[in-house]
Amino acid sequence: MRHNLCKCAVFFILLLSSFFSACSTDTFQKTEVLLKFPTWPPADPCHADYPPLDSWYVVVNYGNICVDFYMPAFAEGFPVQLNGNEPTAILAYPVTYSMKIFNPSGTVLPLWENLGWQTGFTALMLHKFYLMNKNTDDISFFSQKINWKKINDTVSEKSLSSGFSYNPFLLNQEKILSSLNSLELSAQLFTLKKCSSVSLDHFKDQKMGTYLSGYIPQNTISALTGTVTVSRSVPSKFLCISPEPKIVLALLDSSEILSVSYDDLPIK
Repeated sequence: MRHNLCKCAVFFILLLSSFFSACSTDTFQKTEVLLKFPTWPPADPCHADYPPLDSWYVVVNYGNICVDFYMPAFAEGFPVQLNGNEPTAILAYPVTYSMKIFNPSGTVLPLWENLGWQTGFTALMLHKFYLMNKNTDDISFFSQKINWKKINDTVSEKSLSSGFSYNPFLLNQEKILSSLNSLELSAQLFTLKKCSSVSLDHFKDQKMGTYLSGYIPQNTISALTGTVTVSRSVPSKFLCISPEPKIVLALLDSSEILSVSYDDLPIK
């Protein structure tokens, strides 16, 4: 099985490289970068019980071209060939328990040559921006007008200044994408609204265990503060590590009463 997975991974890497080679022009200098996956389990001093990694699910979006493939858990990374400054969205989801439970790591090339958890949201926005405009000519050129680094810097600043654990995946993504399309992006769009800090004790009152947020950078902060961020409009996803691991969806109602549902993981 491992041998077949390796062959499949090599095939997709070659396919990916051929896609980029086919789209390259003499106008831009070709550059190949080797992207490395984040370490797994994550570098989290507060949690030693992340589930084992099955594989990486990778999405590469180059504007009018989008490919996806799986890489085995033992892979350290993969090469990508780029053209000049045309932004490329790379997402790498850790697959655990045969599911994409956690939010993706990511990068926007050529800005950052590392796949990181803190840059996963910005990469996701570029990916969705491309999907929204997949029939638009020269969309990769249009995407260069957007300051992706500024977007990521704004997310980082909000993470530091928020009074509670900041999770960018709880932002209103539709409004952000609409603003990207009109090139009228406001920093206010990156302020978490309809979100509150909730004690982990409220979860443990219903089921004991370790609760891991889908947004991995949140987990260290949550362990130190004993709280997690929950929204009134977007379900927050967690993994409950216990004798029987569960997928947890949490949502606050208008009175800030917490609603939590537990779902069984697929049977392997």
